[in-house]
Amino acid sequence: MESSSRCVVPPATEPLSLEEVKEHLRIDSSAEDALLQMYIEAARKVCEHNTARALITQTWETTFDRFPGPVLEPSGLDGELLTLSRTATRTLREGLAITLPKGPIQSIEAIRYRNESGDWQTMDQDAYIRDHVAGVDRIYPGPAGWPEVDGLAGAVCIRYLVGFGGRWATPAALRVWMLLRIGTMYENREKTSTKTLSRLPMMDRLLEPYRLSIY
Repeated sequence: MESSSRCVVPPATEPLSLEEVKEHLRIDSSAEDALLQMYIEAARKVCEHNTARALITQTWETTFDRFPGPVLEPSGLDGELLTLSRTATRTLREGLAITLPKGPIQSIEAIRYRNESGDWQTMDQDAYIRDHVAGVDRIYPGPAGWPEVDGLAGAVCIRYLVGFGGRWATPAALRVWMLLRIGTMYENREKTSTKTLSRLPMMDRLLEPYRLSIY
């Protein structure tokens, strides 16, 4: 299902402080503080892109053209577990699931949709169910199923809070990866270099346990 996502409230801080980065790079001067701040932000964004995780708490919105799957009649569902029968459970649940492209999700702030009349509505929180499986949050409709929307693009908008939390809640491996990435950027500032660069095999392995396989 096609979607588009954007950060609407950026993180209030970064996973690394300027002092931590300067200590790592053994820099005593403040002459390059502004440059290092840009490196910190850039490294965080690359880390987030490579893992599909937000490091520091931030708010995102993801829009879809429609809700997934058919709109089912309430009589076809068995309470909030969305089961037709034991053999149909997995297929039915997966066909109705919304999977958001960022994690870890702290909370769903709102699910809004444009109804068949073109008016925006906000779903009640008890009209959908969050299910956390293998590090990925999926959202399922309640017994009434997903509501009908108009046929225009961007008819469903989900706003949600993501991130590990504050600076010290960010896993150490991701902070270390950022330090190594910043060190590489600092030492190699130009598009080309006369230096012989050696890849650090362990660098990207730091990210492996934290990569979210969303789809």
